[in-house]
Amino acid sequence: MPTKRTVKAKEVVSDIRSGMTNRQLIDKYKVSVNSLHNLLRKLINFKALQVSEAQVLLSSIPEELAVKERRKEPRHYVFVPIPIYDVNNLLDEGQVMDLSDGGLRITRLESKIGEKREFLIQADYFARVPPLCFKADCRWVSQTEEESWFTGFQITSISDGDLMELRKIISMLTITG
Repeated sequence: MPTKRTVKAKEVVSDIRSGMTNRQLIDKYKVSVNSLHNLLRKLINFKALQVSEAQVLLSSIPEELAVKERRKEPRHYVFVPIPIYDVNNLLDEGQVMDLSDGGLRITRLESKIGEKREFLIQADYFARVPPLCFKADCRWVSQTEEESWFTGFQITSISDGDLMELRKIISMLTITG
């Protein structure tokens, strides 16, 4: 099993504030574009970095740096923690990492590939959006060394009204990557 590298948050924040570009950060810390996105999101969540400081980096990643993925829609990375719940067990809470009209990636909710779930997203703390529900199928699962779960879901059923609310969340609380 590969050893986990440690990156000092203060050093990354200092580099960002000094004006380092995406390419310079990727080269210095030897991380992928996705890892840089995750790192920036963690720094924002832990209040080590302001959204405005990271927004420039997240929104300006050049096409040649982006990982070519087999997706129909671009990923929209959330920059605030958006809670997501399993409708059948509202105590089972996760967090949305990125989303699009067709799917989403979440953390802290264990699932199995092929599993069908119904979710409730509640983003009203950050935006004037009522809770919305949809059905989704688990397409992939990943677990980190720290036992954190990341799961990818394809949205299979969503009402027109809830899709409209999902698009509001995308426009107000995400950065396209």
